[in-house]
Amino acid sequence: RLILHDASFQSAIESLIRSELLDAGYAVEMAARNLSDPMKAVADSHLREVSIDIEDVGARIRRLLEPSGSGVDPSNHVLVVGELTPSVLVEFARRGIAGVVAESGGWTSHSFILARELGIPAVTGIKGVTRSVASGEQVLIDGDSGEVVFRPESAAAIKPPSPKRRSSGVGKASALHTVDGVEIRLRVNADSPRAYAKAVEAGAKGIGLFRSELLLSRSGVFPSESIQRSRYGALAEAAGRNRAVIRTFDLGSDHVLGEMGGRSGNPALGMRGVRLMLNLEGEFRRQLRALLRAAEGRSIDLLVPMVSDVDEIHAVKRLIREERAKLKTSGRRCGRLGIGAMIEVPSAVLMVGEILREVDFVSLGTNDLVQYLLAADRDSEAVADRYRTLHPAVLRAVKDVIDSAKAVGKGVIVCGEMAGTPEYSAVLVGLGATDLSMNPRSLPRVRDFLARVSAKKCRRIALEMLKGPTASDAEGLLHRIRLDSA
Repeated sequence: RLILHDASFQSAIESLIRSELLDAGYAVEMAARNLSDPMKAVADSHLREVSIDIEDVGARIRRLLEPSGSGVDPSNHVLVVGELTPSVLVEFARRGIAGVVAESGGWTSHSFILARELGIPAVTGIKGVTRSVASGEQVLIDGDSGEVVFRPESAAAIKPPSPKRRSSGVGKASALHTVDGVEIRLRVNADSPRAYAKAVEAGAKGIGLFRSELLLSRSGVFPSESIQRSRYGALAEAAGRNRAVIRTFDLGSDHVLGEMGGRSGNPALGMRGVRLMLNLEGEFRRQLRALLRAAEGRSIDLLVPMVSDVDEIHAVKRLIREERAKLKTSGRRCGRLGIGAMIEVPSAVLMVGEILREVDFVSLGTNDLVQYLLAADRDSEAVADRYRTLHPAVLRAVKDVIDSAKAVGKGVIVCGEMAGTPEYSAVLVGLGATDLSMNPRSLPRVRDFLARVSAKKCRRIALEMLKGPTASDAEGLLHRIRLDSA
């Protein structure tokens, strides 16, 4: 909306139409490109991200201006793009796109996490692909291996499906155990009761993460208290005694119109998560009231994102006490909330003992934890080789948090792409994790994999990984976990 109402953007479009006699669609595209190109060359990472947003808006306007009804069925097509934006992915997902190939974007970027959760095969990091292929060409894409084949010469180029691994024989409804008897709980990152019901069929026991920011409108407007209460209550009702973990709004100031204003030079280190919501106190109080009311007779755990200081937990607990008192005074019923903290920044890892004294559980957000520990932007393909999930620093941080939680009898849930990747989930088990949350489509693969490994062997391999000085050393040991599961 801010881009659409920008005077320079509007005048640039008008000028191109009047002086260059361009048609409206092409004028919009050129104006967006002229505004965004200079931003791509600056050091400010936020401006580089804004340049993508400007081009995204321009492309969407042009699509709206172009004649519709081409008769193309997207369900049999692969989308080839320079950079994949969430809005484009969602638009094509609704129309049934078959797959995505992109030049850039990290595998833990929001777009590619969303692609996996939607079950769309997606491969990134294919340099120059948009210049080397044309519409209508045949393409083979394997989202698991990352292999893309353009213009296959014959049907022989199409590899047959890999043979199915032998089933572990573990019933979906039964508890999951490793071969040496260690019980593992699998939760699901779910956005609706329907999604959770399907995940239960794959062995999920509880909602490990609901991203409440999904309730915001496309223009960044917060939902009403009644809407929030209804959605949270429905999720908790579906999860039952297995509990629903609902993360409070995890937003950056660039996602919210109005109060905050201004722009951060580095959004990942700016006003986001709990620090933003404590500044937007009115909206935060509304969300806490909705959660308290939804928790009446239901099991809900509140999860606070981007915790970097114990004072933030104190502030959230104070607001909860005040809103509970107001609800009781007004005669409205409410329930009790479990309180958890996301451990995803280095200060939270170092202060985890103090944080654990203030909360009922912690949740390890591995995607951001890797990003902040290694100073490697998880949305940037340029530093994808520096984003090393098995870096010894990451593994040591994960183990410290798990050990600290177990020492005081508190729960620890591990979420993120690390928990949803079979081999990595086995590493987590080796580090002591027994409670994992992942996207629905990862559940069957992780469940089947962990049912075939020995937790004792995973511990032995994980300890070797911890001792190694480099991520490459740790990654070299993964083959032993694969052999154990074969």
